[in-house]
Amino acid sequence: MVFVILRTAVGHETKVANALAKIDGVSEVYLTSGKYDILVKVDVEDMEKTIDLITEKLRKVGGIQETRTIFAKRIK
Repeated sequence: MVFVILRTAVGHETKVANALAKIDGVSEVYLTSGKYDILVKVDVEDMEKTIDLITEKLRKVGGIQETRTIFAKRIK
């Protein structure tokens, strides 16, 4: 399971979230509070496709200032 947390330019949160939701491989998008503005859950088959999705699609959405990728293993 892969999550990406993003920080956007002020006032661009909803616009960026809507653009991210349209990307194939993005399964869930949440607006958040705190240091980061958006949480994205990514569902792809393998690591290489995950990296491609993040670098070639997610990070190219206008208004994004910073991303952090979290690889997680579900316990429960």
